[in-house]
Amino acid sequence: MAYTDFRLSTTGSQMLGFHIYFARSVFHTQFKARRDGAVICDEILMSRVLEIENVSNTNAWHQTFDTIYYRHPRQPLRDEFCIKSNVQILKWVMSIEPPFDTNVERYGLHTEFADTKCRCI
Repeated sequence: MAYTDFRLSTTGSQMLGFHIYFARSVFHTQFKARRDGAVICDEILMSRVLEIENVSNTNAWHQTFDTIYYRHPRQPLRDEFCIKSNVQILKWVMSIEPPFDTNVERYGLHTEFADTKCRCI
């Protein structure tokens, strides 16, 4: 991601269309699909937001809006939002769970750093 930016979702049916999905908090990620392995915390420029309570697999919203926010009517911990462009991601940091990548400790990524030992970032 450091070199290729965030890619838009393009596989299978998507609840809110083919874009970049986020949970409202780290805690809320436990309820999402493909949630294991890493957490990415982002600062997002939401801009024009469409709030919905029913999902439909469509990209029509991005003609007028930059972000779609799905407010789950019965399970607030399942709320999520989706942005249409990776340029809306202003800052990001990633936390990788060690069992999913042994390079985390090998390259000293398990502690706070200003640069990596592998010089890859």
